[in-house]
Formats: sequence, C-alpha cells, structure tokens
Amino acid sequence: MVRISAKRMTVHAPEEYRTLRESHRGPVVQIGEGDAPRFDLVDGVRRGMIVGGNRIESLLDSLCERASGPRRVGAFALGPSGELLEYAWSRSETDQTAHAELNLAQAIRSRRGFPLPPGSSIYSSLEPCAMCAAQILGLFEGGSDFRIGFREHDTGPAVHETCLIEGSEAWKRAGSPGFRYGLLPATDQS
Repeated sequence: MVRISAKRMTVHAPEEYRTLRESHRGPVVQIGEGDAPRFDLVDGVRRGMIVGGNRIESLLDSLCERASGPRRVGAFALGPSGELLEYAWSRSETDQTAHAELNLAQAIRSRRGFPLPPGSSIYSSLEPCAMCAAQILGLFEGGSDFRIGFREHDTGPAVHETCLIEGSEAWKRAGSPGFRYGLLPATDQS
C-alpha cells in the first residue's frame, strides 16, 4: 500500500495497511491493490440493467441520495447498448478526493478492466472537476465514440479548462480527443 500525507509517501506491506486508521495529519485513505471502494446496490438498480431516458435522471437522484460530504454527487457508466456497467457516489466526508467520478473510475478499473468499449457513456450529476475529468478520459482508449454527460454545471475553479472542455489547453495536451460532452438533455439525445 502507498500512503501519502503532507507531500510524503510511505510504502507499507499489504498486511500493515489494514491496521492504519488515522495519522496525526488526518484520515488515511486505505485502498490497496484490488480494493476499489465497494458500493451497496441502490434499491432497484443492478449492473447490466438497461438505463435510458428518464431512468438516467432517476438513477442520478438515487446515487446522490447515497452520497456524503458537502456536495452530493453520483456517477455511472453505461455500455454501448445502454447497460449499466458500474456506478458510484461521492464519499467526501472523510476524504476530500473521494469524488463520485474518481470512485467510478476506480471501480471500473478494479472490477471490469479498461478501456471501456466504444459507444460507452459516463453520466454525472455534476460537471467533473479537473481531477475527475482526467480519470474519466483515461477510461476511454483512443477513438471518439463515447459521451460524457452531466446534469449541472459546476461553478467552482476546479472545472475551468479541464481536459474535457474542447479547445482548452488541457484538452489539446490530451491529444484533442473527440467525444460528446455536455449537459444531460443535449448529451442524452442520440
């Protein structure tokens, strides 16, 4: 396990990391190899179910209800046929970086492998910040046949000039990827 605190990194043996609870610098994030955050099934939701139309909004609402922290955010990934691949929500009450999109990316990498198949989509209740945008972009390998939708614009400073915003410097550095990105009503229409 790798433990990072106050710009220091310590490598611990796998059996040690389970005993680490809290340092004098605050909570310790404990994710070992293959230990992506586990998310309980949301009522009536199962992986593989087809999600489209109004179900996108209702699934985002359900995920946001489970979320914690100052901003309740939910996110999920759909396969090319609209089947639910994975979902997650923010858990930022103890870890400020436990954003829904980051948790989603970790779950996808841990359980499904990546890249996501062409034609896949990722939906979030809030526009992804720069950290989450990079994680999302990393789930798709090349190609332009994917879409990223969000329900609400984020007005915070971490959203400006992300790698998902066409024409931004980060987008150019990422190789000017082609994909559909935008608010849900515009993104949800095929």
